[in-house]
Amino acid sequence: MLGWLWVRVLSRVGPEGWGLKAPLLSLIICLIYAAVDESLQRLVPNRLSSAGDLLADGAGAAIAIGLGRWARGRGVRKTGSKVSRAPGL
Repeated sequence: MLGWLWVRVLSRVGPEGWGLKAPLLSLIICLIYAAVDESLQRLVPNRLSSAGDLLADGAGAAIAIGLGRWARGRGVRKTGSKVSRAPGL
């Protein structure tokens, strides 16, 4: 979810024609966040941090980013309580 939200923010504030730069930057931000989170878990007693958790967080961010781009590419948007296609599609 965090990855998808970062893509939306970066797409709106970034320059036009970013293409894959916003999703890639979003994934990097999510991986940095996951790395910081995992390193902070070392300071908490009875908590473990692992590279596997970092990879799982990165995979989740990548999936959310991909699904968001897929839905946007199909023109799917949510209106009220119904999901509909964008006009003209």
